[in-house]
Amino acid sequence: MKSKTKEQTLPKWFDGLLYTNGETVTNKFSGAEVYLTGVELSMYDFIMGTQFIMEMAPHTVTPDAFSELL
Repeated sequence: MKSKTKEQTLPKWFDGLLYTNGETVTNKFSGAEVYLTGVELSMYDFIMGTQFIMEMAPHTVTPDAFSELL
């Protein structure tokens, strides 16, 4: 039986780096490791970077900054 695979895509609003190669990432809380494809890693890095900014400099995140992303 043939399995169908769906091509991974990022949301239309995504304007970050698009990695062509995947990489293994480690959960900083549990230590669990998982391999992410290039597309998955692109979104993961975007989310982790956004989280870092929110934790380290929340005053820099304004409604105007969010509207520029969308």
